[in-house]
Amino acid sequence: MKVLISVDIEGIGGVFNVAQTRAGNAEYEQARRWMTLEANAAVEGAFSGGASEVWVNDSHGARSRRAGGTRRRVVGPRVCRAARAHVRAAYADYCAG
Repeated sequence: MKVLISVDIEGIGGVFNVAQTRAGNAEYEQARRWMTLEANAAVEGAFSGGASEVWVNDSHGARSRRAGGTRRRVVGPRVCRAARAHVRAAYADYCAG
């Protein structure tokens, strides 16, 4: 089973203030950590539920992976990541193959 998880910082538990969604302050960095933890929990749940492959799409911020909310080193090596602009096509092609 292949799973796609899409996360956006505005939907993360504990994020309630616009300052937490904008780079350049301590609140944003904390929200990034929470977003990564929630993504990791979803990834672990997917693998525990039998997923053979898990993709995580970071939908926050600019299209650059560096500008998004999740932190690659925390998400881990078992996860495929897709840039927002390409996630639908990449995941569709992968699932078809």
